[in-house]
Amino acid sequence: MRDVELLERRLERERQARTAAEALLESKSSELYDANQRLAALADELEAQTKPMNAIFERSAAGILLVDEDSRVSRANPAAERMLKAEPKALRGESVVELFDEGQRLLIEELAAAAEEPDSLGDEDMVQETTGLKRNGETFPVEVAVAGVELEGRPHSIWICRDLTRLRKEEALRADLESELSQAQKLESLGTLASGIAHEINTPVQYVNDNTHFLKDAFLDLAKLTEAYRATVNSLNKSANRENAIAAVRRLEEAVDIAFLKDEIPVAIQQTLDGIQHISKIVNAIKSFSHPGGSEMTPTDLNDAIETTVTVTRNSWKYVAKLETRLDSNLPSVPCLPAEINQVLLNLIVNAAQAVEMREGQQDSEGLITVESELRGDEVEIRVRDNGCGIAEEHRSSIFDPFFTTKEVGKGTGQGLSIVHGIVTNLHHGKIFFETKVGVGTTFFVRLPVSDQAARPASAA
Repeated sequence: MRDVELLERRLERERQARTAAEALLESKSSELYDANQRLAALADELEAQTKPMNAIFERSAAGILLVDEDSRVSRANPAAERMLKAEPKALRGESVVELFDEGQRLLIEELAAAAEEPDSLGDEDMVQETTGLKRNGETFPVEVAVAGVELEGRPHSIWICRDLTRLRKEEALRADLESELSQAQKLESLGTLASGIAHEINTPVQYVNDNTHFLKDAFLDLAKLTEAYRATVNSLNKSANRENAIAAVRRLEEAVDIAFLKDEIPVAIQQTLDGIQHISKIVNAIKSFSHPGGSEMTPTDLNDAIETTVTVTRNSWKYVAKLETRLDSNLPSVPCLPAEINQVLLNLIVNAAQAVEMREGQQDSEGLITVESELRGDEVEIRVRDNGCGIAEEHRSSIFDPFFTTKEVGKGTGQGLSIVHGIVTNLHHGKIFFETKVGVGTTFFVRLPVSDQAARPASAA
């Protein structure tokens, strides 16, 4: 009987244990189901987040490289493969350093090292322009941005590469167009000044012509007088004709006015020489000014450039103002593009003459334009000052804007000062600014760096 009771109690415990086990199994199964559901939801969420990232990676126009801690490419997007002319997945395992031109590899190694220690370089240093190397051996300009990331507990870096080939071609084309525009504007300025230049040349040509005619007539008179002297000498042996011959010579001397010729012939010769020299100066100035120039910086005598431009523009200011130059004789040669600097000076001097011409209520005072040069530290400063009408307050912020002009229709295109600003700041890394007071006048300041490195145009880099 006792054995039966023990057996029943054991069976009861087993039933309870089985029931508890079934309940625990049901509970754990429910928990596992819930966990699986949450995991599936997380997987769906992760896929939803990853899908657009993968789409960006695959479809980005920029080349993207995922680089591991050994500086080897673990993944490259199609744009990077196209950029480097590599077969799909052929870049995997490649050293990222080998994807750039040999001369740039030190920079690339520094970027790769810096990606592991982001604080070692500033943000601007993590974006560099360098030279990429395609699989076929071609090189190309490329901008690289590098950022460090951690994936699966290991350091990686993301390299975003932008091919600059098209941009460089567009920049070169734009530079060519700007150069052509500048040259066209220069020739337009010369065209505007042409009648005045012709007048400047015509004046010395006129007195060269008059003096040449005078010398021609004087020569004929002197030739007659020489013949008379010769006849007198021949008749000296004949006493009967001596008095008559001497009288004839005296009369011819009076007719020719030998004293006048003696005084005036040297003057006529000197005036002719001066006229020819003046014409030569004008022609050489025009030749120097109209020359299209090159793209390389050349050590330039800015004082000579000022004198040349003053000569070319003479007819634009001589009727409205007196022009004075105060040039620093100790000025060093400045690396610049001479033709472009001539353009700057021409526009500033012509603008000054027009400002003087536009003055109101100041006609009683003489117009004055002053062009000065001075060495100021590591810069040469050129100042073009006038006592003209000044610039109105509302126009000052727009004075260097393209197509902005305060002149009446037909007298200004609004390109002059815009081109001047571009030449000084973009091509020469210089500065241009002005001081003005309405009714008193304006001074334009141009500062150009004396250092060749500082003055080097961006296109030359």
